[in-house]
Amino acid sequence: TPERGERCFSEATQRLRDLAGKIVRVETGPRTQDRYGRLLYYAYTESGESVEETLIREGPARAWTKDGQHRDLLVRVEESTRRNRIGCLWR
Repeated sequence: TPERGERCFSEATQRLRDLAGKIVRVETGPRTQDRYGRLLYYAYTESGESVEETLIREGPARAWTKDGQHRDLLVRVEESTRRNRIGCLWR
């Protein structure tokens, strides 16, 4: 999702809060931390919905393209979202 001060930050932050609620299931990826020391996980809602995929599909987030077991899927979702000009990043 966008960082503070970047386009769509507020939209992405609010949607993330809506999706995550109070409980999420997490899955580790190939890296445990980013360069700022933040923990990295794939997150899923209580019902099993991918938080990352939903945010990318709805348009306030971009796919991470460098690594990850879900990289190819998330990149394809972003390509479709971008092509169809969905969400605040692509309008």
